[in-house]
Amino acid sequence: MRYINQKFYCTMKELVKSESFGKFDAFSGSYDAREVYESHLLGLPTQIVICSGDVIDSVSFIYGEFELPVLGGNGGGKHVFSLRANEYIVKVSGAYTSNYFGASALTALSFYTNLGNIYGVTANSRAESHFEYEVPADKVICCLFGSRSEHTDGSVFVSTIGFYACEKPSVGVSKITCINNAGFIQKFRVLWDGGASDWSSKYPNPQSATIDLNGLNIPAHTRVWIEVDAILGRTKQSSDRVIYEPASANAAVYRTTGATLTYRIHLEG
Repeated sequence: MRYINQKFYCTMKELVKSESFGKFDAFSGSYDAREVYESHLLGLPTQIVICSGDVIDSVSFIYGEFELPVLGGNGGGKHVFSLRANEYIVKVSGAYTSNYFGASALTALSFYTNLGNIYGVTANSRAESHFEYEVPADKVICCLFGSRSEHTDGSVFVSTIGFYACEKPSVGVSKITCINNAGFIQKFRVLWDGGASDWSSKYPNPQSATIDLNGLNIPAHTRVWIEVDAILGRTKQSSDRVIYEPASANAAVYRTTGATLTYRIHLEG
């Protein structure tokens, strides 16, 4: 694994290829994003795009501002799923039929992440078979391969899909900063399953406070998040989680905006 501008990408020899899911038939044309992925020094997807109608029309990964070529065609309704900071794909499930007007087609597709989120779509056609793929514990999914078929009306859709996995990134955080851009004085603390830090000191807009996770006796690789107490207002928890990595030099940055009863907590990175 190499690091480029604080991002990582995997060399060809480090990619692990899954089996192909679905049914390849005489109507299928092959697709493999590996070469483009490698040549552009891409890291992990930041967005998943699935288009669907009767079947899964297309699937693609976006890496920041770069989108890989689409697996499938250009039909169907578009569903865009954005991955959060330090969120990556660890499992995929789906379904397919072998007789969509004589051709094989995916009918459902869901991506599961390390933060417990599920991003997926179920199309209108009935499934005949189901599949599930989970990467090894030290891997994450980074790009796609598969095949596409063409309907008699000229529309193109996904017939099979497979996945390349690379080494799980060691990127995590050892500190959390919360910036106050809200209309109140606040304090915050760090939460994890079964534990909580002490509260920070109180501070106004536009100040910030930082909590060092290494002093909190949190198990390595634990999901952590924050709780904010708006003085004379509400106490709220962030919905975004990050991963605690003791050896990391990175800090997660949260920002509060809004008023005492209606404020938001946003993870910036």
